[in-house]
Amino acid sequence: MKKGMIYALLVLSILLIAPVIALVADPYKVDWNMQIDSSGKAACTIVYGAGKYSFNLNEDKTLSKSAGPCLSLSSDKYWLKVAKTKECVEKIYNITCDNDFVVSLLYLEKGIYNVPVDTFSGSYNETVTVDIIESIPPVTPSNDCQEVYKYTCWASCPSGEEEVAYSCQSGVCCRPKGATVSCEEAADCKKIDCNLEYVDDENGIQKRCEYQIELDCKDEFDNDADSKTDYSDTDCSDTCEDKGGEICQSDETCSGDLVKASGTSECCTPAGSCEATPTCAEQSGFKCDKEQDCSQWMDASDGLCCSTKCTSKTNILPFVIIAIILALGAAAFFLYKKGFFKKGLLIKKKIIPPAMPPQFMYRPPVRPLQPEAQPVNVNIKFNPPQTSAARAASRPSELDETLKKLKKLAEK
Repeated sequence: MKKGMIYALLVLSILLIAPVIALVADPYKVDWNMQIDSSGKAACTIVYGAGKYSFNLNEDKTLSKSAGPCLSLSSDKYWLKVAKTKECVEKIYNITCDNDFVVSLLYLEKGIYNVPVDTFSGSYNETVTVDIIESIPPVTPSNDCQEVYKYTCWASCPSGEEEVAYSCQSGVCCRPKGATVSCEEAADCKKIDCNLEYVDDENGIQKRCEYQIELDCKDEFDNDADSKTDYSDTDCSDTCEDKGGEICQSDETCSGDLVKASGTSECCTPAGSCEATPTCAEQSGFKCDKEQDCSQWMDASDGLCCSTKCTSKTNILPFVIIAIILALGAAAFFLYKKGFFKKGLLIKKKIIPPAMPPQFMYRPPVRPLQPEAQPVNVNIKFNPPQTSAARAASRPSELDETLKKLKKLAEK
């Protein structure tokens, strides 16, 4: 009985590690998948062989279309399936997106679950390289059945239980018939069934599970339940070394794109390399002296180099002020010669304000006075009007009378 039990366990162990042996020994018969994920929408391209293929990553993590003959779109549109041919499995895939992204290489276990094999992180417009053959690691059986799902591993499932495709170090995973997988708390993010499902964190806030690979690195949540949160998780590590890049020395220039990384804003991506900075002459630039300026500088091994022509630093402001003063003086002299400054021309005329219109006061009507009747003088002598001859005859007598008065005054 004891020998029989040992034999049964040995057979079950061989059956359990058979997929792992097949994965390493014959990777061309394995169902390989690629998952491309990002924090938002992204437009991506995959280059392999002589072809370049474009597709979009949607907000709901689905992909828009297949990527050439080797990468077909899965039925749920979450994966790119690698064709089971030696040519497609051995190809090198170069992937670029216009947003930070992660590429996961997975294989299909028992035709149901995708098991991660390797991950590749890329930043904006950075190219990551996926080599399936180089990514195959030595795989050891896990014990998710008991450690994650709290089910039981048996040589065969007893009555009332059913076999499920969760890993056991020995035997098969058995759970009560009709039982369902719960995705409610942070610990459930260890379950592959809870991938991309939302659970409550310790504060009751809904956060997203990300099976085995933490993608959301700014939500203060352990998305893959590996006891490491955000940038403390190597999945989110953002140092230049983690990005596969290098920091160039002061006398070196990156031949590719510079991206931001932890501790530096000048991480040279793997698509480029740090090379010796060329001289100013090698870059067809210009060397400016202390009295010259440049609108666009660039680095050179022999110091700063101007990519445009050097310009003079001379300050022309004093000359402009002097020119304005001279112009004003010339204008004043011209006006003087024209007599504009002569006495009286600049005297301001006294401005007499306009007279106010007369104010008329209202007077009430009064009864006119009747003139008093004068008594009639009946003794008034009437002198008839003199004729012109009579007036002429009277004039000498009046003159004689005047001369006589003057003579009397002289005798006195």
